[in-house]
Parts: sequence; C-alpha cells; structure tokens
Amino acid sequence: MPELKIKCQNPESLKNTIENMIYDRVKSLKSGIAKTKKILL
Repeated sequence: MPELKIKCQNPESLKNTIENMIYDRVKSLKSGIAKTKKILL
C-alpha cells in the first residue's frame, strides 16, 4: 500500500481533524447498517 506523508505546522490539529472525519464516517456507516438491518428484518 502506498504511503502518504503530510507535513504540517500544527500536526496535533491535523491529527484531530482526521480523527474527527474518521469518527463521523464510522458513525454514518453504523447508522446505515442499522437502517439496513431494520429493512431486512
């Protein structure tokens, strides 16, 4: 897998931003899975 390197003046801020984006995406996926389960059951 290719590696992505990002240089940033404030790496902690970048880390928090990425973590928040991942958290939001996982939350959205879990919500979609729950809705699909309701439809199927």
